[in-house]
Amino acid sequence: KLLVRMRIDDAVDAVPVHMTNGIWGTIATGLFANSKRIKLAYGKVNDVGVFMGGDGRLLGCQCCGVLFVVGWVTLIMFPFFCVLNYMGWFRASASDEVEGLDSSYHCSTLLLNSQVGPAARYGKNNQQLRRSLDTMEGVEENTSPPQQRHIIHP
Repeated sequence: KLLVRMRIDDAVDAVPVHMTNGIWGTIATGLFANSKRIKLAYGKVNDVGVFMGGDGRLLGCQCCGVLFVVGWVTLIMFPFFCVLNYMGWFRASASDEVEGLDSSYHCSTLLLNSQVGPAARYGKNNQQLRRSLDTMEGVEENTSPPQQRHIIHP
């Protein structure tokens, strides 16, 4: 719900899965790391997790690591996403999302789509949704079959 309120489109929940759990896993090391496993991994023990009798140095290092990674990713990716958004490459159009990105971006169903009418392509219920989305985007409805795109592979 937080992503929806922040207007972040995350269809596959990558932020909660990867970022949140990655941060938790990093901080949990500073909380629960025991000397036996640290020695097994690194050969020596400088500090252990706070709940295992450590003085908090490991937890502090882990928190600094989280802040560094978040800062690094923000500095590298924010300008990249701004450029993609400026060029119009950041999002697919609403009508392409309704039609399906496989057919609109990868031409995977062009031959099939050219042999059937629009009701079969989009479904009876999706056709009304597509019309309303196209109207919002200022695109006139085109009921003719899509033109075959020629893709040149290097």
